Amino acid sequence: MAVTVARRHRAAPGGAVYLDGALLGAFDPAPSGTPIDVSNDAPLSIATNSTGTSAFGGWIDEPMVFARALPFSEAIGPWNPWVICKQWCKVPPTVNFGPYATSATATFTICNYDFSAPSMNYSWSLNGLPAGTCSVNGPTSYSPSSGSMTIPAGSCQSVTVTITRPVWLTPGNTGCFVFNVTNNTNHTCFNCTSIATASKKWWILDPIDWIGVGHGSSKTAHFTVSNADAVGTSRILVLSVKPGRVGDSPQAQYVSLNGLPPGEPILIQRSVDGGGSTDVDVQVSYPVWAHLPDQWITVDVIDEEGDLEPTTIGCTNILLEDGAVLAVEPPAAGVGGRGEGVAEPGAAAGRRSVSRSRRRHA
Repeated sequence: MAVTVARRHRAAPGGAVYLDGALLGAFDPAPSGTPIDVSNDAPLSIATNSTGTSAFGGWIDEPMVFARALPFSEAIGPWNPWVICKQWCKVPPTVNFGPYATSATATFTICNYDFSAPSMNYSWSLNGLPAGTCSVNGPTSYSPSSGSMTIPAGSCQSVTVTITRPVWLTPGNTGCFVFNVTNNTNHTCFNCTSIATASKKWWILDPIDWIGVGHGSSKTAHFTVSNADAVGTSRILVLSVKPGRVGDSPQAQYVSLNGLPPGEPILIQRSVDGGGSTDVDVQVSYPVWAHLPDQWITVDVIDEEGDLEPTTIGCTNILLEDGAVLAVEPPAAGVGGRGEGVAEPGAAAGRRSVSRSRRRHA
């Protein structure tokens, strides 16, 4: 979504609202034919009023304010990441330490799509975050912990880092950390955050990679689940793989898994020997009528602690490859599914129509 306001004398309303590149409507911020004076020293407020007493009820991701008048071609283009978002980072959503693991590896990526120069030089660093969003402090030891790279325009570069598991990151806890990036060429900064987790019995051997899916198509999410029980024993693994994550927006329910209706989780049951592992493949589909390019799927193991409760052992981001479009009312959900898994009882209850709020990957 983009909003423009003309600060000059004009005969027509000076405000315009664009959604996904199309004019949604116009408004008049001041009487027609008079100049608009928006100069003031009040704090800039986003998603609330100036006093903070009236909050927006929805999701707002990556707002941008420009200290210049955008030409029409740019004003209608911010929904397209190639137009405005010229640099970004990617990190694994979670980095999981197995029950006996003292370290884990993860890959961090910086992308440069700013064509104002042949290349840009970036510095990066990793730091743990204090407890708050996560239950304990994040990891503090990384190898390497910082570095730099020169990235040609229109490309990405990655670095693989070994993360030491802190002693306070015990099974069941989470620790947040941040990948900080500085563009030394144009002096801008940005960052991406991730979560370190520790498992008791089950864990995903490697972080699940990002999955790019186009409208009306599907891709396979592949991951390996390992069992830390003693060799010679056996355990029944019950996985719940579901669209979205805790606190996610309703739009996450429009991803389909293994051909089930959108938003339905799947259950996977396997017998796995102690010290062994099992490969899992899940077909992820993005419907033609859905929008919002950043969706999620979450992997839970059921009853790891004998309490019949799910424990999250991994998640990944679903990226829409062919651009965002306006959603329309979804067709009636079909009955039945294919592949491995069945819908959890009552999973379809509470599914809601998609709103016009947007989230766009940087």
